[in-house]
Amino acid sequence: MPVACSSSALTGQDGSLYYTPAATRFCLLDNTDFPAGTVITVPIQHDFRVGDPVIFTEEDGGHIDANLTPGTQYYVVAFTSNTISVSASKGGAAINLAG
Repeated sequence: MPVACSSSALTGQDGSLYYTPAATRFCLLDNTDFPAGTVITVPIQHDFRVGDPVIFTEEDGGHIDANLTPGTQYYVVAFTSNTISVSASKGGAAINLAG
């Protein structure tokens, strides 16, 4: 389950991942929130919209999916109440995650 975080990084065996939509920062679990397919699990209060830029970072030993690159800007191409799909280009095809 994703956890909304403060600016303090979580510690632990799985590490922490952060992304920032409109000055908001959330933690994602590197071992469960990036399943195989095109959706990334995010907190329900995410407030993403299609076209929003997303940049993933790795902290405390966390790792994002192998098909995403930390520090690279992606764009939201689809969302639900607790998931997003991202593309390398605005309006592009959703990236297929390795899981």
